[in-house]
Amino acid sequence: MSRAVPSRGPRRRAVVVALAVAALSVPLAACDRDDDPPGGETPLGVDLYVSGFFAANVQRFEGPLAPSPGAPAPAPGQSGAVYAPRVSRRPWGVAFGPDGHLYVANQQGAGAIMRVAGPASEAPGAHLPAPGQMDAVLVPDGNALALTFGPDGKLYAVSGGHVRRYEPATGALIDVFTNGRAPAEASGLLFGPDGHLYVSSFDSCVMDETGCTGSRGEILRYDGQTGAFLGTFVGPGVGGLSLPGGLAWTPAGDLWVTDANLGAVLRFRGPARADAGAPAPAPGQAGAIFAARESTRPLALAVSPGGELFVSTTDAGGGGAGEVLRFNGTSGEWLATFATVEGGPRGLAFFPR
Repeated sequence: MSRAVPSRGPRRRAVVVALAVAALSVPLAACDRDDDPPGGETPLGVDLYVSGFFAANVQRFEGPLAPSPGAPAPAPGQSGAVYAPRVSRRPWGVAFGPDGHLYVANQQGAGAIMRVAGPASEAPGAHLPAPGQMDAVLVPDGNALALTFGPDGKLYAVSGGHVRRYEPATGALIDVFTNGRAPAEASGLLFGPDGHLYVSSFDSCVMDETGCTGSRGEILRYDGQTGAFLGTFVGPGVGGLSLPGGLAWTPAGDLWVTDANLGAVLRFRGPARADAGAPAPAPGQAGAIFAARESTRPLALAVSPGGELFVSTTDAGGGGAGEVLRFNGTSGEWLATFATVEGGPRGLAFFPR
């Protein structure tokens, strides 16, 4: 069972937060083990945090190498898997900030971005509003589907239209970051190994002089310093791309993308490769398909420190039920249903215990 980190003063909390940033580059076996290290410190493991869309909460599950992988790991005073209750009306993307707190995109209702206390805080899961705000509200206006933190430590968020950049401590808008071509509906947002910003964009009604001509899904790339539009990284239909959603980088620097229409996770060559943006299917697959599970619609992604791929899914009928699935990060092989999520899962994020 996951537990809150004992309070040992500011220095201890700072160490834990620093480890959270480093954990995703450390082999999972090295940070979640049975033997206690010298000095009696608790072994460092990772838990998975998931936004429950219709449950309006954030849930926590024990990590992949815990004694009970996928078991509920509630915050103190909570039950089931609940880490933070009543966070927003319709929570979507989640991301941990450099401060160790959890930021939640809200698709619908009051507050575009919410904030709750991280697991290393004195009150894990508690609402942390911005000054002058109530409940967990950090950014009061609009809505958001995806958010991420940039190399500058600032918070980037998008729903449809240009990506906005915020001061994470106060929620103040710094600027409308992207410029040039605006994304359509965007539920994937991620900085790449090249330092640039990647956005999944889905336009459900592409217009011309005759009216709506169909839909268009693509991955757009923006300059990581200026926000200028650099071009389309993966174009419509490439490798089967249809309705792109969550984004994640493979350990080798390629790009994973969920596609709800195809019911699959796709893989494309990363920006450092000569064939950047080209389909990179798993062995035995076609197009760009890397991983798939029958009768599910994949939505968001997270990569464990060990390189396994975790995928939030809903049933193909679009109902409220949903699960987090676990795949081999090399072969795309389905490994297990990791957790069943109350209210249907959306955003995923790992964080050390």
